[in-house]
Amino acid sequence: MKKIYYSYSDKPEDQDLYRNLNSHLQQYKRKGWIEIYDERELFKLNGDLSKNAEYLRISDITIPLVSIDYLNSEECRSILKIADDEKIKIIPIILRQCDWKTDDILQKYSKEVIPEDDNSVEHLSKSLPDKQTVFKQIGDDIKSFIFPELQSVKIANRSNTFYWLLASMVLLLGVLSAFYLYTQSQNIILTGMSFLMFGLLALLSLRSVLFPTKFSNK
Repeated sequence: MKKIYYSYSDKPEDQDLYRNLNSHLQQYKRKGWIEIYDERELFKLNGDLSKNAEYLRISDITIPLVSIDYLNSEECRSILKIADDEKIKIIPIILRQCDWKTDDILQKYSKEVIPEDDNSVEHLSKSLPDKQTVFKQIGDDIKSFIFPELQSVKIANRSNTFYWLLASMVLLLGVLSAFYLYTQSQNIILTGMSFLMFGLLALLSLRSVLFPTKFSNK
């Protein structure tokens, strides 16, 4: 289980965007894949901001939800600095448009920033008919950061589908070739050899699917 720590400002617009985003991660929480530490909820429970840092230090990932109010918050910046000092993986999400690149810590994680292309969640959610599409996509992006192995499985499955389609096409060509040869020559042996050749080619195209190579670390 991966532990995720969310940090965001106390502005109502930031909290509203956070709730929309968080709703698309609840399915992963229900599956037991992630545990979410919400700094505002933690403060409500223990009434001590210093204890929030304890939860941050045991987290695998911290997600700063960046806005101008986040950048102006000493509390948020303190959490960000602790995460950076402790080498906790940081995935910044730009909630609202701001000049986050002037922040030295966030600049270090520019390759992990979501959304891409200098966009913000607020801007994208207003530009689409269904704003939940944006939150779902960002949820998927977070999942790919947290569980890169799931992305590898998805790619492998697509690859397997391609090889099965290729083998089917080769086998179909074999059937058509064998039928043509038999109608032209009436030679059952030649027809059988032709079909066998295409069958072998189909098996070769499925070699990586049927007999995957296994590597062992010793």
